[in-house]
Amino acid sequence: MKSLPPPTSPILEMVARLCFYPGLLFSIYLLYVGHNMPGGGFIAGLTALSILVLQMMAFGYAWRQNLLDRWSPLLAGGGLLLAAITGAGALLLGYPFLTSAVSDGGWSTAFFFDLGVYGVVVGSGLMILRMIGEPADA
Repeated sequence: MKSLPPPTSPILEMVARLCFYPGLLFSIYLLYVGHNMPGGGFIAGLTALSILVLQMMAFGYAWRQNLLDRWSPLLAGGGLLLAAITGAGALLLGYPFLTSAVSDGGWSTAFFFDLGVYGVVVGSGLMILRMIGEPADA
């Protein structure tokens, strides 16, 4: 038996459309501002994930199909790889794991680690939502 699509609300769709780009820009802002403090990548990833959940609530399965099937494993795997490479890069230079370095331009390796955490949070959150939202085999 095929399940029916969830009913949509025009108000929810309008709010989702209005919040999409400002919400993602705010999550990128949190990622950039918090890269020298603990948790910047995590809270930015949770913010982006909440915006994507709002989109999935408003537009249903058709909107999330492409996003979840194609991009969520790449985001989670790529983020984990970036975080691991950034953390292990200090080992190659003889420093302890996850030691941060700052360049003359103000960029630090902590930003790239937080970028990896951002990808892991968004990608794994979307994969979890995919598992929850899949219809059960009848």
